[in-house]
Amino acid sequence: MAMRMGVPGTRAQHPRLAGTALARSGEGTMRGHSGIASSKITRSELRRQRLHHWNSEYRSRKRSSKVERAPATMMNADMDAVEAENQVELEEKTRLINQVLELQHTLEDLSARVDAVKEENLKLKSENQVLGQYIENLMSASSVFQTTDTKSKRNKKNQEKEAEDKFSNAYRYKEAKEL
Repeated sequence: MAMRMGVPGTRAQHPRLAGTALARSGEGTMRGHSGIASSKITRSELRRQRLHHWNSEYRSRKRSSKVERAPATMMNADMDAVEAENQVELEEKTRLINQVLELQHTLEDLSARVDAVKEENLKLKSENQVLGQYIENLMSASSVFQTTDTKSKRNKKNQEKEAEDKFSNAYRYKEAKEL
């Protein structure tokens, strides 16, 4: 009762083998009889074939998953490195932005102080001009008074001298008369 795989009644259609890798691969047949099923396969032979197939399939899956996992692990490591690098760059950018903002605030403060100092300087210049003018006026008034004072003093001295002279002349005259 030899039949081909996939034909109803073959091992591939057997309920316990249906959907297994053994049924899909055609491994349920005897060795040396490609594609032809034999009813003389013992249960132990079938178990051994299934086990062999399962082990080889498991090993190939394990190998392929290791191969897949290695690049995935490498990709994850690369992604982690890129992410860490991006995080460092982001932190650096944030630090630089904060530093620029701080410098802008400092610049604004200094600019405001410069404006205040300029305004104070203009105010002081104006006050200095007014005080300078006031001092000049005081000095010119003082020189007028000094000139007038000097003339007054000279006149007083002259008058005193004249008075003295007159007195001394009068005294001399009186003395001269008495003599």
